[in-house]
Amino acid sequence: FIRGDEDRRLGDRSGRQAPRLRKGPRRTAMRRDRRLRVEGLEDRRMLATFVVNSVFDIDQDGNAVTGSLRQAVQLANATEERDTIVFSDAVFPQGATIVLSGAEGGGELEITQPLNIIGPGAEKLTIVAGGANRIFNLNIREDDSAFPVTIGGMTLARGNVQGTDEDDAGGAIFNREALTVTEVIFFDNSATMGGGAIYNAFGSVDVRRSLFLENGSSLGGAVLNGPDTDMSDMPAPSTTIRNS
Repeated sequence: FIRGDEDRRLGDRSGRQAPRLRKGPRRTAMRRDRRLRVEGLEDRRMLATFVVNSVFDIDQDGNAVTGSLRQAVQLANATEERDTIVFSDAVFPQGATIVLSGAEGGGELEITQPLNIIGPGAEKLTIVAGGANRIFNLNIREDDSAFPVTIGGMTLARGNVQGTDEDDAGGAIFNREALTVTEVIFFDNSATMGGGAIYNAFGSVDVRRSLFLENGSSLGGAVLNGPDTDMSDMPAPSTTIRNS
């Protein structure tokens, strides 16, 4: 043996025990490092699905009928998430029509939050504007950004907007958002200030596999884009029509 190794094994002659080599951290140190950590969870909110199970619109007091499309839109507007509205298979098997009342409490359906409205099909659901009203008005929060809205699987008919103001446009839909229209028939809608079926004030309109029939206006019988906006954060209004 080398002398240093012998001393470590047997200790020196003075009786002192050679120090032991430490092979790793003490348990107390390990325990000190094992601290519980609390990590914040990702913010996850459940998106709601509202089911329309009534063809009626408002009651005699001007309130939305329970289960109506108007009530579903109002409930969706009360959240900030992108909810979805669907239609009951039992109520809308074929040929069902919803007539939006022109009386007080009725009129156009204003969408103020991101939303999907998914109908059962253009041949199964028709939404008719009652009186001199359009059907949908998309106006979500401030006009400095465009929010997603999808409308599909229905017929929008007889929206009628009369007047000489700039907003008297868009017989069926007045858009200020990022609107996608899929498999919708626009029939017999009109507006004096342009966009017999759809007026795109700004934002975007993407029309897919849809049909425009007998819509009228002095300017843009089917779809009309508004003038370029002077807001730097918003692109010029644009419309894309595909397979329609």
